[in-house]
Amino acid sequence: MTTLEAPEGIQDLSNPAKGLQLLLHKHWLSEAEGQEWFDTIVDHVAWYRVKYKSGRFQRECETPCWTAFYGGFEHLQPYTPVPSWLQPLVARVSQRLAGAPFNAMLLRLYFDGDEIAWHTDGRTFLGPTPTIASLSLGCGARFQLRRMTNVWPEPGGGCDGIDRATPPLDLRLGSGDLLVMSGETQRHWHHCVPKEKGRRPRININFRYIVPGHPDAARGQSSYYKYMVHGDDPDPPAIPYKEILQRRGSMRQFLQPRALQGSAPAPARTPAPNLVRSQPPPTAPCPLRPGQTPGHPSGTGTHGPQWECQACTLLNAPSACSCEACEAPRPTPARPAAHPHPRPAKQRKLNWSPWPPCVVGAGKAGAAEAAAMQQGPSQAVNTPAVHLHPTLSLSVPGPSDAGRSLSARAAVLAASPRSAFWGCDACTLRNDPSAACCLVCAAPRPSAASRATPGCPTVQV
Repeated sequence: MTTLEAPEGIQDLSNPAKGLQLLLHKHWLSEAEGQEWFDTIVDHVAWYRVKYKSGRFQRECETPCWTAFYGGFEHLQPYTPVPSWLQPLVARVSQRLAGAPFNAMLLRLYFDGDEIAWHTDGRTFLGPTPTIASLSLGCGARFQLRRMTNVWPEPGGGCDGIDRATPPLDLRLGSGDLLVMSGETQRHWHHCVPKEKGRRPRININFRYIVPGHPDAARGQSSYYKYMVHGDDPDPPAIPYKEILQRRGSMRQFLQPRALQGSAPAPARTPAPNLVRSQPPPTAPCPLRPGQTPGHPSGTGTHGPQWECQACTLLNAPSACSCEACEAPRPTPARPAAHPHPRPAKQRKLNWSPWPPCVVGAGKAGAAEAAAMQQGPSQAVNTPAVHLHPTLSLSVPGPSDAGRSLSARAAVLAASPRSAFWGCDACTLRNDPSAACCLVCAAPRPSAASRATPGCPTVQV
């Protein structure tokens, strides 16, 4: 799929050879204007989730997003006039497009998981080459187009009508972008708005023109109101934006604050006008902290950054203590996250300074070294020795040597003949004659029979 990154200004994406006439007006509305129109619409419009039985697919359907519709001709029914607060925007779009008239406005509200499947906007009562403008407000969204060899393929037929030889287009529409499809685009191209995970609320206004006096005008206007307002229900519920966020069991349950879940059931369905002019109640300000000035959360001025509601993703005023739409409490600032790669614990250095050693030697040499160590390091004799810390208080593990200290053992070694010592078969240490087991590894003293066994010589240390 070909992805087009639209730069600032107007970008011509037309391809006359493929029947595509497409203009993208990037940032036609400024960020502030886009936010103002988004807020105006959610404050005034009541939305519908339309259910109907499709004659083309012969099954029950529900629109995959929230919709509303205004306009058409007063002498045809049903009819709801374009509200006065929306008329300036309609006139401004018409002026931007060299006076192209518009008399039918289709509004769609998208949340996370909402979509519009592949379709064409072409209808006989819009004329053979209709000009259709689409204005995006709120969160950005993908807008895809694909060329068709047949824009009305038969359901379940062998051919889906897709022209796979022509690469599809994939656009990213932001708040304030105005996309204009004209010419023969609706006769050769499908478009869609795919699902996107985690998408914040988005509003799209579709500007269309029903040709006056057209034989299909009455049928066309009736079909718009059927599929965008009432469906097969003669008394459809009209839901304001705030109530959509709070309704229990609706598709917006994941946006509902926890405090509202499990509360009273949703209000009974009552007829509602297509225009709701009620304003949201004023939000109680958060209590001021020491040193904080009114209207600013940080106490450094009168204006601060807006905060995003974790329930409905609405951007609220800095001084608001709860969400203006769903009344969810303001989230507390998160603590800084721990370092992903913590430093290892600092190793404690051990002081390996020389200790007064205890000596395990052999014979008179061992006794001499022990006596030299008591006099000082400079008097030590260069003989093999085992140096141990004096706090270990090692004792000979044998029963006959229980409680014998190493200094006493040195005296025993000096008084015993060299031939009386026995070598440990496990660690080869030469032990004194009275030891029943090895001083170092506690291995038992070998018997005389094992000493006489060939292949097991006694190791002298």
